[in-house]
Amino acid sequence: MSTTPEWKELKEELLAMLAPCQWLALKPAVAPDGHGNAYALSVRDYDPSNNAIIVTDEKLLTKLRSVKGQFVDEGLPVFYYEYLPNDLKRGVIRDIGGKQRPYIQIAATVCHYGFYLNPFDLWAIGEFTRENIESWLKRGNSRFQVGVYGFEDFHAVYGDIDIPWAKEELR
Repeated sequence: MSTTPEWKELKEELLAMLAPCQWLALKPAVAPDGHGNAYALSVRDYDPSNNAIIVTDEKLLTKLRSVKGQFVDEGLPVFYYEYLPNDLKRGVIRDIGGKQRPYIQIAATVCHYGFYLNPFDLWAIGEFTRENIESWLKRGNSRFQVGVYGFEDFHAVYGDIDIPWAKEELR
């Protein structure tokens, strides 16, 4: 038994409902009844150490909670886990898709630098505009020290918002 068409269909529906920065993940697990192997379905963000993603979209949560072993991925039944049990925190997590990770590329005075933006970065930036990102960079953050490297321009992406380079020659 491989992957069922119903699971492929539901997976696409779930992926479309995710918030920015969220991913669906499958992790090898023992079935909830303790008999046999299964996959634990969970929602993650881009911080791999974060196991406590709170899903606030009720439609998404209802769909996730409906996954109780009736779908099969690569021959194993899939169960949704709102909170991953401690014994599931070890082992390999297989990301099965999500929203594009928000990121920024910076043309600094002495180098080019880029990194993914995490939920705290996005909160600190506020509304995702060129002015707010520039203000956030000037305030400094933990991964890029404007006071040390300076910055001349940036390119940033978050969901459908793509803020292009202001100066193409710095690209």
